[in-house]
Order: sequence, then structure tokens, then C-alpha cells
Amino acid sequence: MPKMRKKVLEHPKAMNPANSPDSLENAMQRFSRGLSAEQALVSVTIERVDGQANYIVEAGQSRCFLHSAYDRAHEMRELFRDVSPATQILVLYGFGMGDAIVWAGENLPELERVIVIEPSSQLMISALKYPGVVDKLKRVLIVDFVVNKSVKEAAEFMMSRMEQDFHKKYAFAFHMAHRSLFKGYYEEFSEQVLTYFRRTGVGIRTVEANIFVKTQNILNNLKAKSVNIDDLLRELKGRPAIMVSAGPSLDKNIHLLEKAKEKAFVVAVGSAIKILYNKGIRPHARAAFSPHPDENTVFDGIADFEDIPLIYSNTLDYLVVKSYDAPKARMVMDSDPITRYLYTLGGIPHTLVGSGGTIANVTFDLLCRAGCSQIIFTGQDMCYTDLKLYADGSWSDPRIAAASQGLIKEKNIYGEEVFTSAAFAGIRQDFETALAGYPQLTFWNATEGGLPIAGAPAKPLQEVLDGIAEPYDFDAMLQKVFFQQEERTSESAALDATMKQTLAEVRQIIEINERRKAAIETAYGDGKNNYRILRELDKLQSYDAELLQVPYYQHVVQYEIATPLTVIQKAHQYTGEDVVKKVRSRLNILLGTAHKLDEYAGFVNETLSQQVREE
Repeated sequence: MPKMRKKVLEHPKAMNPANSPDSLENAMQRFSRGLSAEQALVSVTIERVDGQANYIVEAGQSRCFLHSAYDRAHEMRELFRDVSPATQILVLYGFGMGDAIVWAGENLPELERVIVIEPSSQLMISALKYPGVVDKLKRVLIVDFVVNKSVKEAAEFMMSRMEQDFHKKYAFAFHMAHRSLFKGYYEEFSEQVLTYFRRTGVGIRTVEANIFVKTQNILNNLKAKSVNIDDLLRELKGRPAIMVSAGPSLDKNIHLLEKAKEKAFVVAVGSAIKILYNKGIRPHARAAFSPHPDENTVFDGIADFEDIPLIYSNTLDYLVVKSYDAPKARMVMDSDPITRYLYTLGGIPHTLVGSGGTIANVTFDLLCRAGCSQIIFTGQDMCYTDLKLYADGSWSDPRIAAASQGLIKEKNIYGEEVFTSAAFAGIRQDFETALAGYPQLTFWNATEGGLPIAGAPAKPLQEVLDGIAEPYDFDAMLQKVFFQQEERTSESAALDATMKQTLAEVRQIIEINERRKAAIETAYGDGKNNYRILRELDKLQSYDAELLQVPYYQHVVQYEIATPLTVIQKAHQYTGEDVVKKVRSRLNILLGTAHKLDEYAGFVNETLSQQVREE
């Protein structure tokens, strides 16, 4: 545990009890009084639990314990399961009774600051009144409280904080009770902060984690037996297609889909995979691409995939691809430079697919590329219809309170007011931009609810189906694409050869980087004055040029680690004339860059080596 210093308790309204000479207890009393004077963002009902530091809380349609009533230690272990011990700044959604503060102080040795996002001023005030809770705050160095603030205000505070500490190691954790009580708040907050990550390169630890997950999936999926997505797209040309999403309005016309398969190609995307499965409806195909295991729970519980083809990209969680023992069609995403490099190097035919924001956007792009005569949206609400996010039968059933904060009011296709989010608005914009590029195709919004989509007139699904005169044997088409093709041994051999060549290039990158690290150490040797050290460090830029001569670095690696390298540059950049500071700046940038490259190239080497050995 780091050495204690004077506590800082900050509030977005510039309330800073650290400037007060009196006790932490007095400062927190003033903090509570200030919160009491504010209008509550969300009204909650709080009932104290006898015999334990806990409450039963009710907000809107949700009612739950604030903490586990049975095993608080297990609850804390689960809350911090994905939090690295190297975390320096912890963003904690929900204060609870302060137990998470204690756990963080005792188990995160590098912790410098905790940022508490607490939507409910009532919960915060009640917790601080409970005996011993204020003392728990003494377990960490600094606590920033963001209490009773809208999603936008909380996100803006986080962005401001990150501007100051963008080089720190961040981690996020949440109380499950808060996600149940305040529907949509954490999701929208996370989305806004993640968008900031993408735009600025801040939050580097999150970005780095995603890079490694994505890379692991791609390398493990390279040799999965699949047909080229083009084989399927060619057969879909001129045929109607229905894209089934998981919005709550799907409940209105899901009963039509089994019969609809006679007239249109039916593909389920994302959470709709589980919904259709649970309803006994088998689509012509399923589509997925998320690299994150927690987003692929839609496949859990499907014991038999029943020869239903999976449309996927190599970014998809490799355990899903491995277990999906049915036909597969691989698409190559424009955000996947690894597969693109290997296929190009091996002369393997492939068509790039836009990465989009969701699998629905990606699938829609595919259907447009195929030249389907009609593309029909179902379940594409892009809002909380009847305060629900998903249709019945989903893997989860999140709902929002009628007075949810941080959401946007919009009009649905019937002119009724509904709640939506900035993320949903972005998805709709992507759809509208994409379909505007295909004026020769016909689009229908057969969701029968949800937000309107410009360029896709709203029409009930039954009426759309009635307008399709000719049935078509899609099952025979799928047999032709997936079961009657000869194995392309030449492409398989080409991929094996390019994987071996790429592995050799990765090891060349590691070797160059090792020489660079040795040269850094030599340049900063004992007995040299700072001006000489600076000149020698400047000469080490030649290693960047040498790395760029390695094709895999030039076409893949420099782009995959661009964000962490930019953050290292920003964190240590110095433009003044102080030679000592110049030396420190150059040295930190060179060492940080070498470390990141060593980390990433080493990971690729280890993962790709396993694939090459498996031949």
C-alpha cells in the first residue's frame, strides 16, 4: 500500500474538503448537507436492512439489495475481477457502503485515486450517515465524488480528469445493484467515455486490452474452416433479405419469420440469435463479430447449431468459432489489418467489409454489397420501446425507469415519445448513410416500432412479405454454398506459407527492438554529459526506419500500436530548452516505445507460433 498523504475529497461543484483544516468527518458532513440541498437526479426508496450495513433500494421498477446479503467478500472479488493490480486510477460506478473503497485500498498497491460515479444523492447521503462508512474513505489516498449528476456531466468530468492524467493506468468497476437500479446510466456513461478514448487516445490501458483480445482472436481464427463470404453474397444477389435485430418491437412480428423464410433470406444478428433460438425459430444464417467473450453470451445454451451457417470475422471470440460446429462464412473487416495482410501476401481472394458500429451495421453493409433486391429491417428499434431494450427471450432483460436520466427523447414511427441514446443515434446515422449509397435497392423498416430510418419507409412485415410474389429455395442455395464446394487446398497452403513468413518477420521485429534497447542503454551510459547523450539518443531514430523495412511492421504493427505510442509521446513530450529535461523526455519516449513494441510483438510471436506448430 502506498504511503498515506492528506486526503482529497473532490466534488464537481468545486467542493474540496481537503482545503479545510478540520476533520474528514466534518468535511463529509458538509458534503452531505450540500447534496441534501440539491434536487435528486433519480428518486429512490431506501429501506435499512437489520443486522448488516446494507439497504434494500427501489428505483422505478427495480428493487434490490444494495450489496449481497450473503457473501460481501465474494461480491467484492467479482466486482474487481477484471481490475489489474497495476491500476492507478479506479473509476467506481456506485459507492455502495464503501466496501469497494476498502478493497481497492488493500488490494491495488499502485492506486492513487478513486473516482466514484454515484447517480443517487439519496444513496450517498444514507451511506455517509451509517456508522463507520466515512472511516472507510481513509483506506485510499484521493477520492473524487461525482454525485447526483447526469450522464453527460459525469462523462465530462471524466474527460476533464483524463486530460490531466491520460498517461495513468485506468480501470473501471461497477456495483451490480447500480446497473439494475439505474437502467442505462452506466452503459451511456461508458459509451461516452469510450468515444472519448477513441477520439483522443486517452484511456490507453483499455485500448491496449482490446488490441490484445482482438489480436488473439484473429490469430486463433485464421485456420478455421470457412467459405469466403463472397460465395454467399453472389447467391444473394437479387434476392430479398430480412435482418433480424433484438429490439423489443420484434415481439410484434417474430411469429412471421418462420414462414418468411420461404420468400426472404433471414439472418439473425447479435442478441437476436438467442431470441430466435429460444422461440424455436431457425434463421437461414447468424452473424457475429465481437471480440469480447461477455458480448457473445448469445451463443451460450445452444447445444446444437443445427447446420445453421455463421457469418463471422476473425475478430470474433475464438472460443465461439471453435465451438460452432456448423458451416461458417468468413468476412474480412477493414479494421482487421492482420487478416488483410496475410490474405494479400498469400494471394487469397477477399472482399473488405466495413467495420460499422454494431454487427447489425456490418450485416446490413453485407446485404447491400450482395445487391439484395429488398432489405428489410425487423427488431431495429434503436430506442427503449415500452422501456425495454430487447424482445422477449433475450439472454438478458434490461429495462429503464420512466424518468431515466442521460437519455434522449425522440419520436418513434408512430409519433410517440420514446427514450433513446447517443449510441443508438449513431447506429441510425450509420444505417442512413449506408443505404443512401445504394439508390438502386429497396429498403423497408418493418420493425413496427422504434425510430424511423430515413430512406427505409415504415411498413408492417406482413405487407412487405405479401408484396414478394415468388418463393425461393434458400435451403438449396445454402447447400450449394456450404456443402457442395471442393476444399480449396491451394488457399490453405498459401495461408500456411504466409503465416510462417509472418512469424519470421515478427521475430525480425523483436530482434531489431532488442538492439534498440541495448543502444538506448549504451547511449545513456555513465560519464557522458547531457549534450552527448542527447545527440546519441537522437541517432536512435534510425531503428524506426529499420523497422519500417519489415513488411509486417509497415503494414500491421505500426497501426495496431499507434494509439499507445501516441500516448507515450504525449505523456513525455518536452519542447523547452532545458537539456536535462530534453534528455529525460527522449529517454522516456524511447524506452516506452521499445517496451510497447516488445510487449505486442512478443504476444504475436507466442500466439502465432502455436498456430504454426499446429500444422
